[in-house]
Amino acid sequence: MTHDPVNPPHYDGRECADIGERLTANGYQVLKYVWRLGRKDAAIVELGKAAWYADSECKLFANLAAAGIPMRTAPLVFDLADPAAFFHDRISKQPEFTQTIARMLWHGYNLDGIQIIFDLITVERTCYERT
Repeated sequence: MTHDPVNPPHYDGRECADIGERLTANGYQVLKYVWRLGRKDAAIVELGKAAWYADSECKLFANLAAAGIPMRTAPLVFDLADPAAFFHDRISKQPEFTQTIARMLWHGYNLDGIQIIFDLITVERTCYERT
């Protein structure tokens, strides 16, 4: 089996990209690292990367809020006949933790929401640190 840098095995298809391309840049990175959890690097490393991007999104949203610009994300779904089916079809084979984070990103979030995502990733990472 040859290494394919465009379609690496740790993503197992396009599903992550299909969803991620419709999120913010930081949201996509969070999804990417949670999606490949334990398939490329150690799970604790992947969760550390996901937490870094979630924290970056928190800081961005906090800075915008301080400037009087409240922020809320929403996925780009204008071209989808059935966004819920599109999303469900792509996450259905993922572990529950990945599905939870993906749902939170997909349904949109504000500063409080991205902070909850960061906290969930941090708790999950703590579980891996104990093992």
